[in-house]
Amino acid sequence: MVYRWYEPNRRRDKDNVCAFGRKVIQDALVRGKYLRNDGWKEIAGFEDVFEVDAKRPRIEVEIYEEKGWTKNRKPLSG
Repeated sequence: MVYRWYEPNRRRDKDNVCAFGRKVIQDALVRGKYLRNDGWKEIAGFEDVFEVDAKRPRIEVEIYEEKGWTKNRKPLSG
């Protein structure tokens, strides 16, 4: 999984931006049945990317199959 955090400015520490957010997002993906679970078997790892976009702060999440994560990083198709 790749999390892209677009903040309106650089005021918050990167750790404060993503620590709670990842947990909430993964729980929502499980609840929405996009992920079976958010445990070790289902999530091989994640990466955080931080950007500033004052006009459009947001979070983008990319989900990859494990093979795609380690080799080609092809996103899952819905």
